[in-house]
Amino acid sequence: MSNRLLVELREEIDRLDSELLDVMVRRFECCREIGLEKMRLGLPVKVPGREEHVVGGMEKLGVDLGIDAEFVKKIYTMILEYSVNLQTVLRDNDAEL
Repeated sequence: MSNRLLVELREEIDRLDSELLDVMVRRFECCREIGLEKMRLGLPVKVPGREEHVVGGMEKLGVDLGIDAEFVKKIYTMILEYSVNLQTVLRDNDAEL
């Protein structure tokens, strides 16, 4: 592999990493909106079965795309933990007002 190709591939990885972060920001903005709607409706932050549904679905999709199921499970578990925390903080801050 030439040095030029290596540089080009690394630049592509950098672009893809930026896209991943952009998508995560959009996802967390959506989670925030969901949290506000849950508050408006008086619903709990965590919905029984939702996390398992999301993680299971993403594991299956990951496997179908050739990605290790355990890797996908770890990533989505972390994403969902962050999402729940985001909504919990939102709810706690609202309760203080």
